[in-house]
Amino acid sequence: MRTMSLVGRFGILAAACIESLSLSIFARGIGLFREILIAATFGVTTDINSFYALLPIWNLVISAIGRSYGFTLATSHERVRQKHGDFAAKVELKKHLREATLLLSVVSLIALFFVVLTAEFLWPGLPQSAKAQIYNLALLTLPWPALSGLVAILGTLQATQGRHRLHMVTSAITPMIIIACLSATTIHTVYILAALYSIGATVELAILLLTTFRSPANSIKLEGDSCAASDGSVAWKSLPLVAGALVMGVMPLVEQAAANSVSSNALVLLAYATRWPLAAVSLLVPLYDRLYLADLTWLSTDQKWSRFRRLWYRYSATTLGVGLLGFAFFGLVGSFLFRSTFGLAEMSENDFESMVSTQLASSTQLATYCFYMANERAAMAIPLRKNIAAARICGIATCAITAPVLASWMGLTGVAISSSLSLLAAGVVLAIQIAFCLPATSMQSESIRRSNPSLAA
Repeated sequence: MRTMSLVGRFGILAAACIESLSLSIFARGIGLFREILIAATFGVTTDINSFYALLPIWNLVISAIGRSYGFTLATSHERVRQKHGDFAAKVELKKHLREATLLLSVVSLIALFFVVLTAEFLWPGLPQSAKAQIYNLALLTLPWPALSGLVAILGTLQATQGRHRLHMVTSAITPMIIIACLSATTIHTVYILAALYSIGATVELAILLLTTFRSPANSIKLEGDSCAASDGSVAWKSLPLVAGALVMGVMPLVEQAAANSVSSNALVLLAYATRWPLAAVSLLVPLYDRLYLADLTWLSTDQKWSRFRRLWYRYSATTLGVGLLGFAFFGLVGSFLFRSTFGLAEMSENDFESMVSTQLASSTQLATYCFYMANERAAMAIPLRKNIAAARICGIATCAITAPVLASWMGLTGVAISSSLSLLAAGVVLAIQIAFCLPATSMQSESIRRSNPSLAA
């Protein structure tokens, strides 16, 4: 009977993973095709270089506020829903979404001033015309981080409720809008491209809002005072995750500062060279989350630390193994991939060889990023969320030290290697912290069970 249940569970899990992988391939494939079309349309120019210089700053806002806030909100929403019902949970959700909108708007305005400081101090080699273009693009795309942050919050909420398909499909809307507009029109400017990002985020947000609040549970009357359903300030509870995301989001800016010392259009070249490996990483992480994250959380909740440790070892080993296979794959076919997709006509043979080597160096992130995420997911399940911020600071310090040195020695290839080293350092720091935490937690769990026999039963 037990064998049958295990087989049945494995079959259900395998089917869910195949479905998740198929949707991920669809969404990431559309996104990758968008990048290839942008490269074919704009090439390696100052205009698109300015756009790629701006993207990491807005992504920092989306990641720090949107995804971190969304993770905390999903937990709070589920707690209120189980305790007070669907209607109370939706009333509370609306309140938190208003709070998130205000927070994202304020942070976006602060980030606008940060763009000016970054252009002046981190990118001193950029010509004044390029800096002016970055300022204009920042003003044009100002609504985008707030809209995308709300999309990330609602997407995280949908994913935690088991609606992975909707979350995956909506993430492909912006790339499809950009592909359709670039293919249908002959007027191509970087300002139109920037506006399309905001339009796509608006459509995604509208769809997620409609699907989130369409439930007939709104007709249910709330018993008692609606204030009783409050689970506290989500913004305050998400502060550790926000701080960790802010720390990790600084890494692309450090890489940009190192890459900008190589050439004037180094930012767009680095973006093209790392696109294929990063697309592979974005496919692996959701798949491994689906395979392991729920089991890690369940084992941590039940305090089954010996099984937790075995699963953690397996998770880390498989991520490293798959990453090394990916590195071997890019070593064999990386040159063909880059030439057939990002092989730009105006690129010299030396630049092309440099881009291929940068792509190969970036493919090491398949191993290091997945290894870091394996340990981060395990740390979140225990939970050791404060330790995650310390590990990320270690990664940033590694990047800040190695990026300028390797960039001066190996060019953009050195920047890609520095990124992998920083992720590896952060993953190792987390792995050491988890290894020291688990034995203490196991002994503490055993002492609790001995003092209270009812828990053992």
